[in-house]
Amino acid sequence: MHTGGPAEVIPNLCRTMVERGHDVTIVTVDGPHAAALLDAEAGGVEVVVFSPTGLRLIRHVKGLSAFLKQNIRSFDVIHNHGHWLYPNWEALRWAKRFGLPYVTTPHGTLVSGMLKRSRLKKSISWALFDKRIIQYASSVHALSTIEKEGMEDKISSLKKRVIVIPNGVFVQDNEHGRSKQDGEPKKLLFLSRIHTIKGVEDLVELWPELRQKYPEWELHIVGQEDPSSPGTHYKVIAAASAGDGIVFHGASYGSERFQYYRDADAFVLPSYAEGLPTVLLEAAAHSLPIVCTKECNFAELDSADGALVASAGGDSVQACLERLFSMGDQERLAMGRRAQDLIRQDYSWDSIGRRWEDAYMDLCR
Repeated sequence: MHTGGPAEVIPNLCRTMVERGHDVTIVTVDGPHAAALLDAEAGGVEVVVFSPTGLRLIRHVKGLSAFLKQNIRSFDVIHNHGHWLYPNWEALRWAKRFGLPYVTTPHGTLVSGMLKRSRLKKSISWALFDKRIIQYASSVHALSTIEKEGMEDKISSLKKRVIVIPNGVFVQDNEHGRSKQDGEPKKLLFLSRIHTIKGVEDLVELWPELRQKYPEWELHIVGQEDPSSPGTHYKVIAAASAGDGIVFHGASYGSERFQYYRDADAFVLPSYAEGLPTVLLEAAAHSLPIVCTKECNFAELDSADGALVASAGGDSVQACLERLFSMGDQERLAMGRRAQDLIRQDYSWDSIGRRWEDAYMDLCR
């Protein structure tokens, strides 16, 4: 649990539930853990770690089955996160064996764009294991209404069992828009995994034309290489090396990544498929004006006029970026404030924690 949105979201949710008076245990795989996990442990969340074996493709670990067999009955609710991996299958196995309430959060893994990745592996996993996770789950958790509708369209048995609760975020008191020195460029930030599905290839391809029209803007790309899409990583590095107003910073973890939000003037996520991306919540919490795609499943941000929303693909994203760059500074600042107001009202961890507490209580009745 060291990369991606779930690595931040899961520990923060668990820490929030501890603050609300509940005992919470995270069972995870050993590795370079996210700072959020360490913070959660320091805040009272019990963290149980298992060592991976050679079967890393399915995240196989030693001792997990025995631990669950011995301890799972001490829990009131089992909350599974993700699909396609051995820990997900074992959580199902022992929850089902002892008849425990079980909620699963796919984290976007059941939306159509994600299902196209590693199709053969997922088809086998679905037939053998993951279909049973969905069939047995007391509730299946969607991050947005759009994700809920997409899952229900593909899996008819989900009707009336999907609950919608977005991820939360810690709202920042500061806002972007620091005064610029004469000649200092404005910064457009992309922060996510370096993968085709995130639309970053589209971004670097359309950037030279945007740079020519708006030379005062730079594109700053922050993210770790995704081993399943190494070609994308190389393209990003090559584009940055060309010196065409693209700066590649590499991976950034934990609280250090927040400095990139604070330094930015706007945020972009041209993704082809998401559940509800944590980076959009974080960008909005930092009051950044945003360009994203409708495939990011954050319609509320669009409704609040906190973002310009494109369709996935270069032309639509380029049009929204041109509109953003053509705005005056105060207009962009106002958009960022509207985004932050939405987050403060509906997406703070305190608000999300109350909703999860109600959902867990319902499962126990």
